[in-house]
Amino acid sequence: MRTIYDAQRAAKELLHRGIPREDVRMEARDASDPHAANGVRRGGVLLTVRIDSAMAERVDVDGALRHYRVVDIDQRRASWHATRNVSSPSETDSGRV
Repeated sequence: MRTIYDAQRAAKELLHRGIPREDVRMEARDASDPHAANGVRRGGVLLTVRIDSAMAERVDVDGALRHYRVVDIDQRRASWHATRNVSSPSETDSGRV
């Protein structure tokens, strides 16, 4: 997420839509994925949501995240790979997680 405010609002929306609290997690300091960690270091927030297929059918998680300006880390990673700057994503990334 671009800001802690966006992440908090998105998390609240996911809880409102029925995602259990233990399945919604925000990280503003540490992220194990190096690409996500780069966004966190630059002021972004990593918001992870764990859902099963049944929950995915009932809840529009993607819609809620898009509404709050999510950056899809998998798409961003693919973009970095495509530009062959995998080792230094901060040089090609102008957005935040």
